[in-house]
Amino acid sequence: MVMQTGGYDRTILYRSPDGVDGPHGIEIVRFVWPPGSRTPNHDHSATGTVIVLEGALYEKKAGRTARITAGDVLVEVGMDVPHIVGNDGAEPAVSIHTYFTRQLRMNEYPDPPSTD
Repeated sequence: MVMQTGGYDRTILYRSPDGVDGPHGIEIVRFVWPPGSRTPNHDHSATGTVIVLEGALYEKKAGRTARITAGDVLVEVGMDVPHIVGNDGAEPAVSIHTYFTRQLRMNEYPDPPSTD
């Protein structure tokens, strides 16, 4: 299933059926990020990892910006910590996100004040 949101595409590659892969399951999602695309400021109901396969992404969280490029892995452990992920480069980026419980909710928040 492909979903277009915020200028990027999300394709669910795998979602555990109930009772499989532990009590809460897992979800694996492929993202394709055109230049200039980004998520809303949001949090997750799941701990997860992100691996960038192509291009580069940024993550803005808690007043800091991290850059992740092809081959880098980002571990998201703060389930209720808002963040923004996006592609501010000139080339598309591709990433795989693994959530260690099926995404039960994703809360959105207003963007934090710019510090740029």
